Amino acid sequence: MIFSIVKQSIDIRLRFPNPPGIHADTECAAVMGMLAKECEFSLPEYRTEFSVMRQKLLEWVYEKPADQESRAQRLVSLLEAYEPKAALDHETYELMRYSYDCE
Repeated sequence: MIFSIVKQSIDIRLRFPNPPGIHADTECAAVMGMLAKECEFSLPEYRTEFSVMRQKLLEWVYEKPADQESRAQRLVSLLEAYEPKAALDHETYELMRYSYDCE
């Protein structure tokens, strides 16, 4: 997988006030990495339960107030609208880390 392409697709979506949704677990992982970095959180620890990681990150974000028009809020809207379909594998977690580190 070419991580930079997945992250670039999310960056392009974020240019829109109402970004088009995500449709793959890889995109979800990239959004999670970008959101964690944007909110100055550490990256969630690896676990195979992808949905649990997603929910935990959203809980952290809900505790931190954000401007409705902010990049973080657009990332949240992408993440809220997508439920991971599979367990998290190591390659997808590496994509999450890449998106976090390159943010």
